[in-house]
Amino acid sequence: SPAPAAAATAPGAPPPSANADPEAFCSLGGCRSRTAGMTIDTDGHIADLALRARIQREDPWHHAETSLTYSNGRSLDPTRVPYVVIPKEDLSYKLGDLVLVQYQGRSRLAVVGDRGPKGRFGEGSIALAKALGIDPHGKTGGVGTGVTYQFLGWTLARPRDEAGLLAALSTSEEARN
Repeated sequence: SPAPAAAATAPGAPPPSANADPEAFCSLGGCRSRTAGMTIDTDGHIADLALRARIQREDPWHHAETSLTYSNGRSLDPTRVPYVVIPKEDLSYKLGDLVLVQYQGRSRLAVVGDRGPKGRFGEGSIALAKALGIDPHGKTGGVGTGVTYQFLGWTLARPRDEAGLLAALSTSEEARN
């Protein structure tokens, strides 16, 4: 069963049972798994101004905000933070939940960072797509099938800033390996 709630929200402290062997953890019912495609989400605050301008020109669906924000109110940067998008009506997942995302032999820990269109599951950030070897273009990228999303049953505390979030994801990733 998942780690106790007190341990589950400590930033940078991954749930030991999930990170020791996520696949075994999931096979014991410790997480929920879904398989779908992945469209690319470009939403968020893109720090690189030239890249922001290019993405805004190329992706008609780009928004400057994500549902998960840092404590200062700033949105995640889709080019730097691996995150997934959950349909707005799906309340079984929370912002900040850790997700092990796998595609063609590659895997990356990500965070639930945004809520999106009703009934549409299978969307990830540019950073997540790149880590998995998926075309990261917001309008033409993504894949139709074959991406596995394993929700590990652990929620990160609201991140203070990008460095803190990336450190927590990195710590969890290192503990997993």
